[in-house]
Amino acid sequence: MTATTIHTPWGWPQDIEELAEGVWRVSTAGHGGLKLSRERWEELPDVVRDALLNPCFAEEDCEEPIARTLLGLGDERERELALKIAGYFDRYSPALPFLGNEGGSP
Repeated sequence: MTATTIHTPWGWPQDIEELAEGVWRVSTAGHGGLKLSRERWEELPDVVRDALLNPCFAEEDCEEPIARTLLGLGDERERELALKIAGYFDRYSPALPFLGNEGGSP
């Protein structure tokens, strides 16, 4: 995947880094986040997918730590951040049971 082959909700990517199979970190001039393949998107619990603003994307400020943790790509610091975000914003609270169990099923 190259910056010229995808468009993100935040504009055209300036940089793309593959973090794992089906997971790319994209950066634009003003924002960024994760781009997930359809298969990786489907790995997220339904209630979490419903909470994210754009299908197959997780924006960097709130959604990325949640998605990384649930996909097994985040460390303990990122999991703690995901828990804080999900605990603070009602929109992301459906992720709490999944995050509280190291990203596994509730």
